[in-house]
Amino acid sequence: MSKPIQRAGLIAAVALSFNLLGCDSKLDDAEVVGAIKGMIDEQLKIPVSEVKCPKGVEIRINKVFECQATFKAGGELPVSVKITDEAGSIQMETKYKVLDPKDMRGEGMECGDTIVVLKPGTVVNCTAQGIKLVGTVNDKQEIDFE
Repeated sequence: MSKPIQRAGLIAAVALSFNLLGCDSKLDDAEVVGAIKGMIDEQLKIPVSEVKCPKGVEIRINKVFECQATFKAGGELPVSVKITDEAGSIQMETKYKVLDPKDMRGEGMECGDTIVVLKPGTVVNCTAQGIKLVGTVNDKQEIDFE
């Protein structure tokens, strides 16, 4: 039996623009981290404990780099950052949807406490009415339970 579950918490393809010019034609590291935390908080309402990004990123139009956001409840979400102009404006987007296990409890499922990043191939363990369910994230970023 396959049951796809698609929960919100999606910030994929969200593009927010910020002017983050720092010193010496480099992005302001703290501003980039703050922008990512703000985007995740606004879109997902899931607390972030830490964001790691490369330091001293030189401003070059269309340059793309990746940061990692770590949720307070566990789980890491890659965030792609693209520099869009010489002033240091950036666009950010996530590669994957996320699942807050608390959302599943309302559907009678218990899936632990760690935020699940719905990367294809990820295995998700849950229980429903005392029955253990094992699901795998498919290419549509949905969980298929067998």
